[in-house]
Amino acid sequence: LLLVENKLFVHRNLMPCNLLPFAMDSGGNYYALNLKNKKIYYYVTDEWDENASREYNFETNTRYIAQSFNYFINHFIEEEE
Repeated sequence: LLLVENKLFVHRNLMPCNLLPFAMDSGGNYYALNLKNKKIYYYVTDEWDENASREYNFETNTRYIAQSFNYFINHFIEEEE
């Protein structure tokens, strides 16, 4: 399901093609690996500004999280219920 949704986002130009999502939160936002710099980003899907350029939306919806996938996994903190 995640792969299909990612293809739709990239095909519709709603997500940068250099981001490879590997997880989704409960709000439909993605945790993604940047294929160019190998860093981890959080990509917000519900803040698209129709009056702004695609590049602006990509920039504002992509938030840096970690320096690498290994760092992200090793420093992951599970939320308590």
